Amino acid sequence: MKIMFCAALILLTLSRTANAADSNRRYLDFLSDAYGCGEIIAIEDAEKAARDRNPGIAPDAFATAPANNLVNYIGGFLSGLNAVSNVYNVYKPGLISAYYSIGKFCRDNPSSHTTDAIFKIISEPNVAEKNSPLK
Repeated sequence: MKIMFCAALILLTLSRTANAADSNRRYLDFLSDAYGCGEIIAIEDAEKAARDRNPGIAPDAFATAPANNLVNYIGGFLSGLNAVSNVYNVYKPGLISAYYSIGKFCRDNPSSHTTDAIFKIISEPNVAEKNSPLK
């Protein structure tokens, strides 16, 4: 019984450290967005500026780390949706198309959030193909 109590106490202690604040005393909430549309627009603008300086970058590659991080976030979000849905691939046009479609959505709706953009492009996948440079 003591072993189970100690194990439960250790697990509770460890779970509290997972909720610790970052250096700016902000807590990450599971349902909050990592990116707001304002951040996405800034990332896209920086990516465009980097591409203008180096025009040899392929459309399916990224010149800046923040753009690459955003694409990884989108990919993780879509993977999570795949895991909890009964659909094998919730977004067939692909990750690069998703990135450009989310950027377009955010320019049209700057006060929205990443989740709003992702659910919008999932509901209208043909729109995403129009926004992709990989036609």
